[in-house]
Amino acid sequence: MNQKKRALALLLAFCMPAVPACSEKAADAADGSAKTSSEITAPTVENEELPDVSEEPDPLADALPEKDMGGWTFRMSIFGNGAIRAETYAEEMNGNVVNDAVYTKIANVEDRFNADIVLTEACLDDGNDQAVLLKSIAAGEDSCEIAQGHDISMANASLEGDFINVYDMPYLDFEKPWWPDATLESMTVLGQMYLMFNNISYENLTATRVMY
Repeated sequence: MNQKKRALALLLAFCMPAVPACSEKAADAADGSAKTSSEITAPTVENEELPDVSEEPDPLADALPEKDMGGWTFRMSIFGNGAIRAETYAEEMNGNVVNDAVYTKIANVEDRFNADIVLTEACLDDGNDQAVLLKSIAAGEDSCEIAQGHDISMANASLEGDFINVYDMPYLDFEKPWWPDATLESMTVLGQMYLMFNNISYENLTATRVMY
């Protein structure tokens, strides 16, 4: 790219002075004082340093290492009604813009890491809530890798000491733009955070009750 720009700069440097040179030659010819080719001074090109055109790092790149999970099943428990689950998981394309975007996101992650992302059966019943999850934890069951529930209930549950400190998890880069600073600050207590919220959810739009 730099070579092309240098070539273009040289070409422009030689072409631009050629315009007035032609008009001067015509004027000189009219009064009989035209210069010979040996008398014409060739234009000089200053060796200016071209700007750095190297690509800036993509702020949306996740910077995750490439890893083959060997078909591992990643289980999500998303408690609430179907509308809440729809913002995180979609089983198939149906022509709805949001649904298809969620489905594509899931499929891309599965293909990249060779994993299978599924919902647990417990969260598919709208009658169940995060109490099912808490009972599973109390029983020592290995029921899911991540869970989503009502913010108040999950916050209360986090006081029981059964959740993992998010800051202890590898590969989470909280400098990325999808982690709101205000949310991180409000959920961090004594350097620990057991709940997390980021821009993967659009509940801040769909569940808005008051607008100023």
